[in-house]
Amino acid sequence: MTRIKVDPHVHTRYSGHSTITCERLEARARKFDIDCIGLTDHDSIEGAFELRDRGHIKTIVGEEITTTKGEIIGLFLTKPIDKRPIKPRECLNAIKDQGGLSMVPHPFDHLRKRSLNLVDIILEADILEVFNSRTLYKKDNEKAEALAEEHGLVRAIGSDAHLLMEIGNAYMEMADFKGPEDFMKGLRSKSIKFHKKTAGITVHGITKVLKKMHGYGKGRR
Repeated sequence: MTRIKVDPHVHTRYSGHSTITCERLEARARKFDIDCIGLTDHDSIEGAFELRDRGHIKTIVGEEITTTKGEIIGLFLTKPIDKRPIKPRECLNAIKDQGGLSMVPHPFDHLRKRSLNLVDIILEADILEVFNSRTLYKKDNEKAEALAEEHGLVRAIGSDAHLLMEIGNAYMEMADFKGPEDFMKGLRSKSIKFHKKTAGITVHGITKVLKKMHGYGKGRR
């Protein structure tokens, strides 16, 4: 069975506060032998379509969606979630209606103002991100891992890369897949391996500068 390296949580310039282009993302992924990228720009699916259509790397079309309570990632999407900010449960339903998978990212990162921290919503999502490279405090990732263990939730990890230097910080070695169902089977498999590295505080400083430069966040909750 073919095994691949997957990072399901990556951003590009389409997020508005990232410097990564699809071309540079492909080159960086090749350097770390990452075979598949889940491209999850903030409230945009444009970059994911571009990366997929370039055809150089396996792509999960995704979006990190602003909700009234935080952020939810949709994977294997066919179109953007147009209504935003959207209520969390409506968001889960909209993702499901497309045949996609929902993932709650960085659920307990107390340094993120828009971090989703609603246990009832987490339990309704398909996947819980139990390690996020941009989560600075180890205990916040550990809390997500403990919740997944307690409730038998499907687990994933992601780099949450906004800068090129972050590609390769987190990825999963798992069985290759054709679609959402195979992907979920791979996440549930005992053979999956998680590779984790914390990004550190510097990347947050750079991102903060980029946000101010591009006016990102104005009018957002």
